[in-house]
Amino acid sequence: MLTFRGWLILGAAAAFLAQTTGLIVQGGQLRDERAEVVRLEGDLKTARKRAADAEALVRQSEAVGAVQAQEAAIICQGEGAELFNRGRQVGLAIGRSQCPAS
Repeated sequence: MLTFRGWLILGAAAAFLAQTTGLIVQGGQLRDERAEVVRLEGDLKTARKRAADAEALVRQSEAVGAVQAQEAAIICQGEGAELFNRGRQVGLAIGRSQCPAS
Protein backbone atom coordinates (compact mmCIF):
# COMPACT_ATOMS: atom_id res chain seq x y z
CA MET A 1 0.00 0.00 0.00
CA LEU A 2 1.20 3.51 -0.85
CA THR A 3 1.93 6.05 1.79
CA PHE A 4 0.77 9.62 1.66
CA ARG A 5 4.13 10.63 0.21
CA GLY A 6 3.83 7.95 -2.48
CA TRP A 7 0.36 9.19 -3.42
CA LEU A 8 1.70 12.72 -3.52
CA ILE A 9 4.56 11.74 -5.85
CA LEU A 10 2.19 9.70 -8.03
CA GLY A 11 -0.22 12.67 -8.22
CA ALA A 12 2.61 15.06 -9.15
CA ALA A 13 3.84 12.63 -11.83
CA ALA A 14 0.30 12.32 -13.24
CA ALA A 15 -0.09 16.10 -13.30
CA PHE A 16 3.28 16.46 -15.00
CA LEU A 17 2.34 13.79 -17.55
CA ALA A 18 -1.01 15.50 -18.22
CA GLN A 19 0.68 18.87 -18.65
CA THR A 20 3.32 17.39 -20.95
CA THR A 21 0.64 15.69 -23.03
CA GLY A 22 -1.24 19.00 -23.24
CA LEU A 23 1.92 20.75 -24.42
CA ILE A 24 2.52 18.07 -27.03
CA VAL A 25 -1.03 18.48 -28.31
CA GLN A 26 -0.65 22.28 -28.34
CA GLY A 27 2.62 21.92 -30.25
CA GLY A 28 0.86 19.84 -32.90
CA GLN A 29 -1.89 22.43 -33.16
CA LEU A 30 0.68 25.19 -33.51
CA ARG A 31 2.43 23.30 -36.30
CA ASP A 32 -0.91 22.84 -38.08
CA GLU A 33 -1.73 26.52 -37.67
CA ARG A 34 1.72 27.52 -38.95
CA ALA A 35 1.21 25.31 -42.02
CA GLU A 36 -2.17 26.99 -42.55
CA VAL A 37 -0.55 30.44 -42.29
CA VAL A 38 2.10 29.47 -44.85
CA ARG A 39 -0.62 28.18 -47.21
CA LEU A 40 -2.67 31.36 -46.78
CA GLU A 41 0.41 33.51 -47.44
CA GLY A 42 0.92 31.61 -50.70
CA ASP A 43 -2.74 32.10 -51.61
CA LEU A 44 -2.43 35.83 -50.87
CA LYS A 45 0.68 36.11 -53.04
CA THR A 46 -1.14 34.32 -55.88
CA ALA A 47 -4.19 36.58 -55.48
CA ARG A 48 -2.01 39.71 -55.56
CA LYS A 49 -0.26 38.49 -58.72
CA ARG A 50 -3.59 37.76 -60.39
CA ALA A 51 -4.87 41.21 -59.41
CA ALA A 52 -1.75 42.83 -60.87
CA ASP A 53 -2.14 40.81 -64.07
CA ALA A 54 -5.80 41.85 -64.31
CA GLU A 55 -4.89 45.51 -63.81
CA ALA A 56 -2.29 45.23 -66.57
CA LEU A 57 -4.87 43.69 -68.89
CA VAL A 58 -7.33 46.48 -68.09
CA ARG A 59 -4.70 49.14 -68.84
CA GLN A 60 -3.79 47.37 -72.09
CA SER A 61 -7.46 47.10 -73.07
CA GLU A 62 -8.00 50.79 -72.30
CA ALA A 63 -5.03 51.70 -74.49
CA VAL A 64 -6.26 49.51 -77.35
CA GLY A 65 -9.75 50.98 -76.99
CA ALA A 66 -8.35 54.52 -77.12
CA VAL A 67 -6.40 53.74 -80.30
CA GLN A 68 -9.48 52.15 -81.89
CA ALA A 69 -11.56 55.20 -80.95
CA GLN A 70 -8.99 57.49 -82.55
CA GLU A 71 -8.95 55.34 -85.69
CA ALA A 72 -12.75 55.42 -85.85
CA ALA A 73 -12.75 59.22 -85.45
CA ILE A 74 -10.27 59.58 -88.30
CA ILE A 75 -12.33 57.29 -90.51
CA CYS A 76 -15.52 59.20 -89.66
CA GLN A 77 -13.82 62.52 -90.42
CA GLY A 78 -12.70 61.15 -93.78
CA GLU A 79 -16.17 59.84 -94.58
CA GLY A 80 -17.73 63.12 -93.48
CA ALA A 81 -15.40 65.09 -95.74
CA GLU A 82 -16.19 62.72 -98.60
CA LEU A 83 -19.93 63.13 -98.07
CA PHE A 84 -19.52 66.91 -97.87
CA ASN A 85 -17.66 66.95 -101.18
CA ARG A 86 -20.28 64.74 -102.83
CA GLY A 87 -23.03 67.00 -101.52
CA ARG A 88 -21.17 70.04 -102.78
CA GLN A 89 -20.75 68.51 -106.22
CA VAL A 90 -24.43 67.54 -106.35
CA GLY A 91 -25.39 71.04 -105.22
CA LEU A 92 -23.17 72.58 -107.87
CA ALA A 93 -24.64 70.31 -110.54
CA ILE A 94 -28.18 71.22 -109.52
CA GLY A 95 -27.25 74.90 -109.39
CA ARG A 96 -25.72 74.72 -112.87
CA SER A 97 -28.73 72.92 -114.27
CA GLN A 98 -31.00 75.64 -112.88
CA CYS A 99 -28.90 78.48 -114.22
CA PRO A 100 -30.14 79.76 -117.60
CA ALA A 101 -26.73 81.18 -118.45
CA SER A 102 -25.07 77.79 -118.75
